[in-house]
Amino acid sequence: MVVGTPEVLLVTINSSDATDRSYSVVSSDSTVATVSSTDMVVTVTTIAAGSTSITVTTTDGAKTATCQVSVSATATAVTGVSLDKSSITINRGARQMLTATVAPADATNQDVTWSSSDETIAIVSNSGLVTGLTKGTAVIVATTVDGGFTATCTITVRKESIDVDNLSADDVNLFTSDLTLYTVGAQNHTAIVYSATGQQISQINDLQPTHSISLPQSGLYIVIIDNIITKILIH
Repeated sequence: MVVGTPEVLLVTINSSDATDRSYSVVSSDSTVATVSSTDMVVTVTTIAAGSTSITVTTTDGAKTATCQVSVSATATAVTGVSLDKSSITINRGARQMLTATVAPADATNQDVTWSSSDETIAIVSNSGLVTGLTKGTAVIVATTVDGGFTATCTITVRKESIDVDNLSADDVNLFTSDLTLYTVGAQNHTAIVYSATGQQISQINDLQPTHSISLPQSGLYIVIIDNIITKILIH
């Protein structure tokens, strides 16, 4: 953090049915940063360069959580960003992690955002994990929050992947990214997703060429596409 720049911390009480959700919050060095709180939000106000610990303590049970805060006198601006790979080739359904390096190494704001030039071909998560969806080429872009500097990686997605059995010549593929199930090549089919206990999670009629289905949590799911049954394990 930089002197004069406030920061917000969110407080979470790890019990949904807790009766007393009150807490206290202190800074170990109020000459470096002070704190105030409203509801479940703590505002940290920086005063001077240095380090301090922000500690939240619950009224019930005296449970604590601590955030270490380092404050610099001035911000170090970002001058650029690079990726560890400039081009990669992956199969449909495969994943590849990209790593962004912000320059200089001591830049105050190291955050980057990720985007894909064509999300029908490849998608990228907030952490830089790329997933190939359909055959083709897309460009993954990392953009620094400070300064808007960019770095790119060209993704070539090949056709090879594991097909869902017995779906005639439609070449339908299923794969997952985080808690999302993707269907590729199942246009105009109907997909029904069940949990391992038999509860219907979702039903989509007339699927698009590439379709995403959000899943509530990790676990085993049963996917039925036009009466063909497939088991999908979400980690």
